[in-house]
Amino acid sequence: MATESSLAKTPLAQSGAMSAMAEWTVMKDQATMLVKTGFLPESIKTAEQALAIMMTGKELGIPPMQALRGVNVIHGTPTVKPELMLALCVQRVPGFVYQFENCSATSATFTAQRPGMAKPHSETFTIDDAKRAGLDKEGGMYRKYPANMLRWRAAGNCLHVVAPDVLVGIYTPEELGAEVTEAGEIVILPEPQVAQAADLMTNEQVETIKALLKAKFETPAGKMKQVMTFVLEDHAPAQGKDMTQAQADVVIDYLRGLEDYTEEATVSEAEEEASA
Repeated sequence: MATESSLAKTPLAQSGAMSAMAEWTVMKDQATMLVKTGFLPESIKTAEQALAIMMTGKELGIPPMQALRGVNVIHGTPTVKPELMLALCVQRVPGFVYQFENCSATSATFTAQRPGMAKPHSETFTIDDAKRAGLDKEGGMYRKYPANMLRWRAAGNCLHVVAPDVLVGIYTPEELGAEVTEAGEIVILPEPQVAQAADLMTNEQVETIKALLKAKFETPAGKMKQVMTFVLEDHAPAQGKDMTQAQADVVIDYLRGLEDYTEEATVSEAEEEASA
């Protein structure tokens, strides 16, 4: 296995990249230790999932432990509770206003508006919508707490329209097929033992990684396995093409944290080694 010290002697750790590498090392260690404690939500099974959630939280300005409690990764896509979605919109969008309207056991409407919008946007979610989506199950939360479930589903739908820049493609667990409580806690999160085709990294992620490798290394060929082993450690798949979407996101975020390769940087490093 490649070590941090050995990688530091290659273009992987060019000038200015050590801080990013150190941060990754700390976050990886934290994720690994937290998973071992058994105190995280049951949906977080691996260190990669924990790390992806922590990175998502960092991008959203959410502290690590709060992110681990409120963010879930389902099939490679980050999800958050609708209450957290709403809180982020209120915090990040000055002048953001919202209102729940006509909430009952059969229907709920959520309306929101931000500066620059000509008029407020509203989304309604009904119990008939829940039935068509297969959410109204015998003994399920839509039978026990219909008003609350409809309220937050309407809110999530509306917030995606009004503030896509804040949520950057993040969804609620329910929108991706998880069964949740009235508070948004995941009750059932099917997790395949082996990554299915839908879970593997996308062609877009593949092209992004290829472009980043070309930008970061003098000789990008063969660096994929080295980076993958360093970043994912014991969880790295045998072949790069077998990475999941969540793992690919972790690798992409790491590569983006490195400085681009330049001949000047390489010459400078050689001069520093010679002077030492």
